[in-house]
Amino acid sequence: MLFRAPGFREFVLVGLLLFVGYYGLVFAISVFLQQVHGYGPVATGLCFLPSALPITFMPLVAGRVNARLGAFRVLAIATVSTTIGGVLLIFLGGETPIGVGVGLTFIGLGFGLATVPQITLVMATAPEHRTAIASGLLSAARSSGTMIGVALIGGLQSGNTIAAPATAAVVVYLLMAVATAVGGRRLPAHTG
Repeated sequence: MLFRAPGFREFVLVGLLLFVGYYGLVFAISVFLQQVHGYGPVATGLCFLPSALPITFMPLVAGRVNARLGAFRVLAIATVSTTIGGVLLIFLGGETPIGVGVGLTFIGLGFGLATVPQITLVMATAPEHRTAIASGLLSAARSSGTMIGVALIGGLQSGNTIAAPATAAVVVYLLMAVATAVGGRRLPAHTG
């Protein structure tokens, strides 16, 4: 019954894919910065500030943007941002840590912006008497996404470039865009 709710499964899938892409890249880029560039743990961690700061602060803004534009539109914008970040990593990420930072900034903005509307859409599409189960499924999907991302995308890291993991992340973000679009088409008129 829950997975038959219009848009529900698509927006749960968006949560899984969001976490696959981000956490897979975090792992791959950490390995890249330490093994290729010789960075220590602190320097590597500092390279993630361009994504960590937006992820921390965007949800504060996302609620207001969500109320103004609607959850579906905000999620679509976030998906575009993460995809742009992945493409930038493909072309800029292998050369310098600054290139990594530029790509991670867009990914962090998208990830931070996506969390509020994605939760909103999952909960809005779940039948009222199933919201606790819906919340648990969303949490499980996100946790699973983290593990899958580290295993699949992180496992692609080799050599002196992050092009392979970044390309895989772009594919994941494009799948996320498809799931967002399909979920949006299935939304009831009063939702999102």
